[in-house]
Amino acid sequence: MTPEGFSQRAAARGTLYVAAGLEDEALRLGLDRGPGWERLLAAGDGATGRGASAVVARGASPAWRLKRMRRGGLTARLWGDRYPFPGRLVAMLAASGEARRRGIATPAAVALLVERDAFPLVRGFLATEEIAGAEDLARRARRGALSEADVAAAMRAVRRMHDAGMDHPDLNLGNILVGPEGAHVIDLDRVTFEAGPLSRARRERALTRLARSSVKITGSEGLWHDAYREERPS
Repeated sequence: MTPEGFSQRAAARGTLYVAAGLEDEALRLGLDRGPGWERLLAAGDGATGRGASAVVARGASPAWRLKRMRRGGLTARLWGDRYPFPGRLVAMLAASGEARRRGIATPAAVALLVERDAFPLVRGFLATEEIAGAEDLARRARRGALSEADVAAAMRAVRRMHDAGMDHPDLNLGNILVGPEGAHVIDLDRVTFEAGPLSRARRERALTRLARSSVKITGSEGLWHDAYREERPS
């Protein structure tokens, strides 16, 4: 099923999904073929975590951030960047739209290419709008520049996400951007939505994951729990 707000077209080795009105631009960039994405990624600026990425400037319009979808965990050792079904990748487009409808700060998804790889597996490439001047917390922490203001902004965004009913299964420092526009949550792979605010138990699990990632990078759990509790419900 094509997510709301996107068009779908057959690509050389799979399917290209593009936000409505941006089809021609995506095709000019060669985003209907894996080699087109690879060419742009080869000139990219990298990314914290498992995904190589690149920014494509678009004049006065918001730039696009392109990335190759990467798996984590034990299955990554077996399948590399491949996925058993395209549904998990396509679900990220739908999740982006639903999150934004709920007022959750996350970059808008722009395009997704799902290509057939070693049968029956597929691989994916994703483009989202770039958040100007933003940097993920992992990068900021590694260079010793993580501030109390960054932590507060991040926890406001996470608290808003939880109040709006979205559960992020891989909340870590690399999946929160901070910048002039505030904090944004990224990498919506396998997120789930509830009809109302998340339970206390699910919130605590998310904060524990965040603290664990902080320990890996800084050696300290940080003050994530405290900053989260200081935020007032929206």
